[in-house]
Amino acid sequence: MTPSNGWGFSGTKAPEWEVPMGPIFSRNERNCIGNTRKSWFRPVEATTVSVHRNDWKNSGKSRQKRKEPIGYDRFCRNLSPEEVERRKREGQPYVIRLKIPLEGTTTFHDRPIGTVVHANKDINPDPVLLKSDGYPTYHLANVVDDHHMKITHILRAQEWIPSCPLHVLIYQSFGWEPPEYCHLPMVMGSDGHKLSKRHGSTSLIEFRNAGYVPEAIINYVSLLGWSYDDSRQLFTKADLERLFTLDKLNKAPAVFDYKKLEWFNGVYIRERDREQLKKRVDPLPAEGRYFE
Repeated sequence: MTPSNGWGFSGTKAPEWEVPMGPIFSRNERNCIGNTRKSWFRPVEATTVSVHRNDWKNSGKSRQKRKEPIGYDRFCRNLSPEEVERRKREGQPYVIRLKIPLEGTTTFHDRPIGTVVHANKDINPDPVLLKSDGYPTYHLANVVDDHHMKITHILRAQEWIPSCPLHVLIYQSFGWEPPEYCHLPMVMGSDGHKLSKRHGSTSLIEFRNAGYVPEAIINYVSLLGWSYDDSRQLFTKADLERLFTLDKLNKAPAVFDYKKLEWFNGVYIRERDREQLKKRVDPLPAEGRYFE
């Protein structure tokens, strides 16, 4: 990753800064998981040990023949503690799974969308939390790391909504209060598909190398899924820090319009004086970048 210094992002929560909970740029999830594992989950019934099974492939084939869902069949869900300990003493490899409730629903509140209710039967059955090598899966590491970093708000794309009920159940199993969720509208290309390289530049480095100034990028991207009112388009970084609120986020996907970005870029380039433009343009030939 390239630090964002010089691109208008700063403050005490910039990625390279240290905070009381530790560095934001990186966390050692395995150590964090190990410390958390000492207390484990609040309800004993929340965890289950899944031992190695030689009949796993055969089980999957038989379920497929019966036209049943292919996946973990909760074979080890109700093993007695004595049986689990016996198999562990024998050296059988095992993983740690979360017991997903077989009935009922899991509910969470999302700022743009509202209350989301998810049937527990539709959640991945008893997903693995700790793999057989002792490493946590993403979902466990995500929850534990966010909790210990004292994360209060999670802002991420709407494609993460299906994973949210599982994360909420993990928080509840630890006896922790989940953060506030805010699933942001997707950014689409002009063809209605998720924005990708085939639509054009998608990274800050690419836009910078193409001659876009930070003010234009920040201003335009802030309006993808958010609006202050129905008319205003130009916002400085200071304006956005003062005016941005989660309540004005949109639910509908936004379309990335490269022509509109060019317009913003032209506005901010024309606002710069000659010395500012000179500082911006002079280093480009030395870096092997030229503009026609």
